[in-house]
Amino acid sequence: MDITEAYKKIHDITAAIPINGEEILGVYIGIKPAMAEANTGIYNADFLRKMSVVNSICGELGLKLAVSKYKYVINSPRGIFKEVLRDDPAPGCLIIGIARDMEKAVSGVAHYHLKMHHSKYGRSFAELMGYPSCCIDFGDYLANNKGDPDNFGFKNPAIEVLKRSDKVAWQLNVFSTSSMLSHFPCSYTCKKSIDYMNSLLGAIKEADLEHGRVVEDNLKQDISVYWSCVDKVMLRGDFIKKDSLFREGEARYESIKWPIGSENFYQEVDSEYLDGMKTIWRSMGEGDCIKISKNSVSVFKGDDEIGLFEKDSQYSPVIVRADA
Repeated sequence: MDITEAYKKIHDITAAIPINGEEILGVYIGIKPAMAEANTGIYNADFLRKMSVVNSICGELGLKLAVSKYKYVINSPRGIFKEVLRDDPAPGCLIIGIARDMEKAVSGVAHYHLKMHHSKYGRSFAELMGYPSCCIDFGDYLANNKGDPDNFGFKNPAIEVLKRSDKVAWQLNVFSTSSMLSHFPCSYTCKKSIDYMNSLLGAIKEADLEHGRVVEDNLKQDISVYWSCVDKVMLRGDFIKKDSLFREGEARYESIKWPIGSENFYQEVDSEYLDGMKTIWRSMGEGDCIKISKNSVSVFKGDDEIGLFEKDSQYSPVIVRADA
């Protein structure tokens, strides 16, 4: 099967259930041994029907699909998992794993949940997924070392990487909505991670040149106001970087792209957190300039300030555009 046909079939998978098609492509072309994901859509009768379709397509691609025996309630933005029986009334998702052989697919499912509860499984999960060794070492720093079942050892990995990076290579721009990196790199100039992304983007361009060009342009040009991996607003316009760690900056924008937010992505979300996000997003939609300091976010329409918001911390949010 040529890459164009395979890419179309992978698109059919992602049209059926909301999983990362780029990770599946990485497994298909052999730059990634396995993938696993938990935000796969609410488990119900319709989901089971769709999974039957996905399983059939995986077979056509020479891939194996594994699913968890339990479903999982996921609490944003800290990634806290609650395991429940499939017939529990709480809305939850199955964890799925995809690999060339069933053993790795099943192992991916098992490790995905275990790693959320104790760091000793995080490293073996990362090795199974094929992450670069330097990034796996960095992952140890991010781990929940106390084995807390509620995972309160959480750190925001995107921000922790930012603290140790001199610049953001466009291939590793995890702040963009077009980010395709399946792991957090040890730095935003990690060579092995850049090599992975170059291979993946090369395959996408071979399958669909126009889409590949759009992805590359987004990674290079998107200005991101970033709180979390799903709570980020993409802007297009002029960007002024005022701080080496992107805690301060200014963007005058002509257009704004609205992201998938926590409300649509997770099963349990703090309502106060969501209300704060929505208020800022509405203000940005009405404005044309945003100025972010270490303490606050200001939104302007022309010369008029139409919104002023305190930041939770100097890193929440940050304003980022790739600078390499």
